[in-house]
Order: sequence, then structure tokens, then C-alpha cells
Amino acid sequence: MALSDYEKQVLEQMEAELRRADPDLASTMSSKADASDAPSEPGHLNPRRLAAGSVLALAGLGVVLAGVSVGEIVWAIALGVVGFAMMVGGVLLALRTDPGPGRVDRRPAQGGSPKRPKGWSAFMSGQERRWERRQDG
Repeated sequence: MALSDYEKQVLEQMEAELRRADPDLASTMSSKADASDAPSEPGHLNPRRLAAGSVLALAGLGVVLAGVSVGEIVWAIALGVVGFAMMVGGVLLALRTDPGPGRVDRRPAQGGSPKRPKGWSAFMSGQERRWERRQDG
């Protein structure tokens, strides 16, 4: 559903007011929105890894089903354990994310001061500081 002209105008006014009132927040939120489209951003699922993990999990399910159909109990148990391990490994592989080079290091640097957080962390730490100032004031 498209926005009406009035709704577009109100939305633009709200955006302009936000940019005027808090330019740091506006720039942080706009850069976060632009960067969220990139598939290589840290913390996001890798499509290749997701596909490989899915294939591994389905192959593990096939091994478990093969273990159920085997007549000998020793082979059935062995195939069941191997298939289950393949399924768990496939799910872990599919859901694994890379921290990437932009990871925030929480440990203090050699100079004794921690590295400044970027992106969402900076936004949240700023909000926490503002909240504490309001509570103290």
C-alpha cells in the first residue's frame, strides 16, 4: 500500500526534525540501514554456508533413515549416531556467523582505554548514557 502525499510530507518532516534534533542518531541509523543490505556484514548468515549446512543435515537424515532400515542392531546404532552427528553438524554449520573484521573488542587497548564501539553498539551506549543522566538529574 502506497503512502498518500500527506503521509509522505509528514514522514519527511519527522525525518528532518530527527536530523535537526540529533544528527548523530540520524547518521548512525541511516548508516546502519545502508549496511544491513550487505550480505558480508558480520553477524549475518552466509548463503553458501546455509546451503552446505542444509545439504549436510539432509544427508544426515538419510543416514539415520538408512540406519533404521538396516537389519543388524550394531549397524543400525552406528548409522543412527553418525547420521545424528551429521544433522547436528549441518545445523551448526548453517547457523554459524562470522564475527568479521568490524568486531568490537571489549578489552582495554594497550593505552588503557577501550576501543570506541561502532554502529548499533554506539547507539545503545549513547542511549544508556542519556538514560543515566536523566535518572541522575
